[in-house]
Amino acid sequence: MTLSSRIEAYILKRSGTTLSQLENLATKRGFSLDEVYSALDTIHRNKKIRRTVQKGDVVYSPAPEPKAPGSHLTYVRHNYPVRDETNDGSGIEADYSYLFLTPEELEKYKAEARGVQYIPSKRYAKKKREGIRHTT
Repeated sequence: MTLSSRIEAYILKRSGTTLSQLENLATKRGFSLDEVYSALDTIHRNKKIRRTVQKGDVVYSPAPEPKAPGSHLTYVRHNYPVRDETNDGSGIEADYSYLFLTPEELEKYKAEARGVQYIPSKRYAKKKREGIRHTT
């Protein structure tokens, strides 16, 4: 068993191992620092191990599992209807008819949408125009 495979197994068993811990452990086992660094060259190419730097020390930890292709679409698949000729697949039924209403009709529409009774306002009542009276 090579030193790089032993280091790899050690890192994968633990959640996080620092470079200084690996150096100390390897020197206690009788390996030189040159052997440790040459073994770390192969560890750095390993896709199963992730490297980060925390407080100036390199931390080796197992790499997270890659996401499955298309996993980002699971929310859409579970929460939106399937697209077909009857809908556009968005799951949103929008009513834009209020854009073309008169102000009085718009207030009536909003009252019905809120579920309250519509009371007509006096401000939309048409005023009768009184002509100018000429008195002679």
